[in-house]
Amino acid sequence: MSARVSGDSMAPGMMDGDEVRLRRVEPEDVRQGDVIAYERGGRLVLHALHFTLRLGRHRWLFLKGTANPVGDRPVSWEDVVGKVTSVFRDGVESPLAPVQASFFAGARAWWHLVEPSPRRLLARFNFVKGVFL
Repeated sequence: MSARVSGDSMAPGMMDGDEVRLRRVEPEDVRQGDVIAYERGGRLVLHALHFTLRLGRHRWLFLKGTANPVGDRPVSWEDVVGKVTSVFRDGVESPLAPVQASFFAGARAWWHLVEPSPRRLLARFNFVKGVFL
């Protein structure tokens, strides 16, 4: 299966207009740094996997475009279409190497989902006035 890249959120590895080859994968087959294709709002999104979270039998993926300052909303495994295996640019197919990704860099990218103001989040745990702030 293949798809055409629209936008530069994964630049420079994937650029607007590139074609990518996708392969279906099982949850056990994805690793940090893999570029995952998933559906959101009727569109196919191709972003790098930073980490996964299992809650009971449900698995959530935390992905981010390499050129984006913040991560995507968590993605349910049910929305995953596949993994990008190669990129076609100017008629040449190149295997896609894993993207540099880390849990800690990823965690910073998703802080906006937790709380827009870290100070307010810390204030929730301020049981003794002045201890944390």
